[in-house]
Amino acid sequence: MSAGNALRTHRLLLRLAFSASNAFAWIFIFEYLYLLSNDVGAALVHVALLYALSQTIAILFTPLAARGLRNGMRREMIFAVLAAASAFIFLGASFQGLFGQLTLVVLVGFALLLGLYRALYWIPYQIERHDMQAPSSRLSFEIIIALVPTFIGSLFVLHTIHESWVLFGAASVMILALLPFITIPDVYEGFSWNYRETFGQLIDRAHRRVALGAFFDGIQGAALLLVWPLAIFLMIGRSYELFGLILSFTLLILLILRDIVGRSTRRPHLLRSLPIRVAIVSSAWIGRIFVINPLSIIIADAYLHTGNPKISTDHSAFEQTSDAGHFIDEDTVVREIGLLSGRIFLCLIFAMIMSISSLFIAFGMTFVVAGIAAGVSVIIASTTRQSI
Repeated sequence: MSAGNALRTHRLLLRLAFSASNAFAWIFIFEYLYLLSNDVGAALVHVALLYALSQTIAILFTPLAARGLRNGMRREMIFAVLAAASAFIFLGASFQGLFGQLTLVVLVGFALLLGLYRALYWIPYQIERHDMQAPSSRLSFEIIIALVPTFIGSLFVLHTIHESWVLFGAASVMILALLPFITIPDVYEGFSWNYRETFGQLIDRAHRRVALGAFFDGIQGAALLLVWPLAIFLMIGRSYELFGLILSFTLLILLILRDIVGRSTRRPHLLRSLPIRVAIVSSAWIGRIFVINPLSIIIADAYLHTGNPKISTDHSAFEQTSDAGHFIDEDTVVREIGLLSGRIFLCLIFAMIMSISSLFIAFGMTFVVAGIAAGVSVIIASTTRQSI
């Protein structure tokens, strides 16, 4: 197996695992916390704080991970995948009752391990850019990944699976994804800043705009990866099967719409207008306040993703893709920390509003914040030509 095929196999398996488990895991955590407190608002607040903790750990370890890339990427990627697999194994074991009263501690450990994964997982772009662009196989991969949530949801319909087995299965696939690393050559990246200097550079004039743009993209990321799935789950009556079906159907539609919209907008100058682009990405978030049923959920997602090319059509890939097609350098680390900071900010805003208001107001205000962030991100990108 060539290095490119090995990396492609690894990425496919890892994305399959996250597609099956990432969104569901946070839903499972919410359900567990709700059963403990019998308070939807309190459970949502604690989920948001756990997610913020995960991003905080990622920030603290990112400079160390970037500096460690001078010794090779492969070792860090292996540790990252093992950390993610361990997180899902411990979470699944806790839902089986193996940790008893320590389950809340395990939830914190889950957040810590996912944060460590996020800091350590860096894609070797030099290999990826040459070997992962085969259109025919790429479409097949995307379709398979998109169908995974429906498959998981259908297992709940048939009452043939427990939440823990979803997590155990995902962890097993993650470990299996390590096998192709045998044929992947190590890649080395230089990183010159020390730990303290890295954070100082965030406010340096040379990197301030990059960090700020990433911060606003991070706000959208947390809204997309955490708050919106929670809103969907509550909106559809906490149905796992319908939740999985919506995720899959949305991703399948996006695979079609992205291609159509991409071709249709190459000729007219409509989307080159900054005010129009700002209006599209902002309204795509604010409009979610008025979503009331599964069909409107799918329409809202399709509108957001087709109008905002910065957001991946695959939620789990958006979570784990660190270098966004760039060589890993100082600017990449600045963008990473900016993204993570934006996610923390939105989680804290959501938790704060949720603790003092109703569900509708908390979700609505959070989507307004995400819409404002989306518009500001477009404005910053138009002047710096930076993308995540």
